[in-house]
Amino acid sequence: MRENTNKNKLQTGDIILFYPTGLISSMIAELTNSKYSHTGIYHGKLHGKHLFFDIDWTNSKFTLYENIERNFDVFRYKDELNRTQKDNIQASMVKRLNKSYDYDQLFTSGLKVIFGLELITNNPNKYLCSELVDLLYYDINIDLNVNVMKGNTTPENLAETIKTKYICNKSQLIL
Repeated sequence: MRENTNKNKLQTGDIILFYPTGLISSMIAELTNSKYSHTGIYHGKLHGKHLFFDIDWTNSKFTLYENIERNFDVFRYKDELNRTQKDNIQASMVKRLNKSYDYDQLFTSGLKVIFGLELITNNPNKYLCSELVDLLYYDINIDLNVNVMKGNTTPENLAETIKTKYICNKSQLIL
């Protein structure tokens, strides 16, 4: 029983996969063949507040847990991160703070899904949400999706990789 209780506590590096809530997010989920439409990552606690890191339609940022209204599932790196990896992934989040959303990549990814066109553009200084989370892990020498080209990771790739495991949904979290 105790192990199950600890399992549902957020840990630095936990991957947060959000369910769609509107038309745009539903289209993203549909186009990526996923039940998820958005990705974030748990940073940890700062001054007693739980912080998430993600990118919205403008830039990458930290978000307080209490400001997240969407439902989500939590996934964790299957081997669990050690203290050094957690410190390094947090440092990487800070390094990637205030980076822009990659609209060009979103557009060309859509063309690939809809028309089969291989026009993927990938600006190394701009990100999609799942790409950002994948790269944060890559920064600490963990390649979550070895069969997926960097920059093309989808929320579904992060859920389905053999390197992550499902932990719980938002309602089962113990804060």
